[in-house]
Amino acid sequence: MKCHYAMSSKLENKHKSKTFEALQQSTLIGLMNTIGFSFQLRRPERKANKTLQFFYVMETFYYCNRLSFETKISTYCDSRLEDDLLKLSKTNESYNLKTIKRRRELSRASMSFNLLVETLENIGFEFITKEGKKSLKTVKMIKIEKILYNNEIIFDKQQIKDIGEKVNKIVADFLESNKEDRLPIFNAFDHQVLSNFSLNNLFQTFKADTEYEEENQTGFL
Repeated sequence: MKCHYAMSSKLENKHKSKTFEALQQSTLIGLMNTIGFSFQLRRPERKANKTLQFFYVMETFYYCNRLSFETKISTYCDSRLEDDLLKLSKTNESYNLKTIKRRRELSRASMSFNLLVETLENIGFEFITKEGKKSLKTVKMIKIEKILYNNEIIFDKQQIKDIGEKVNKIVADFLESNKEDRLPIFNAFDHQVLSNFSLNNLFQTFKADTEYEEENQTGFL
């Protein structure tokens, strides 16, 4: 009975962790959408049943600029996959190909999210993060506690959860309504997303910062 409870508790914690990963990803997608970013998404092969959907971001655009999102991720993950296969061929470890590919999927999801964080950091946002367990097998996903801009907290953890849930539904509905398109583009300044972000002052400040950087050619993006 005790063993069964421990297993149930472990599974529940895993579901909570996966749900938070989806919530924080959705919050960043929403935040970036309000300041000019568009996302090319790949329709999920299977829907998440016990957690919220973590979205497969194929490419990110800032206005007309392509950020080569998938290229960066695939190059790294393919290199890791080759290394794992090479190590497997030289050892007697009982890892099968399915396990290695699963690790690649996990690393891809983590890198995808971490690149969103990095992109926002490059344009002036800051993140307070939580240290997670280290892993030698996969890339670890950043876990966000707070998001700041101009040294002011714009989202704490509870706000990340609340807004993430709303944006997750908006994006999931968008994918559902674009069934015929395998790689639909979720365009910047989506009106439903904007209505859930009371960040008009942030947008104006960010826009002013961007225009200043462009005028002074300091490589804002």
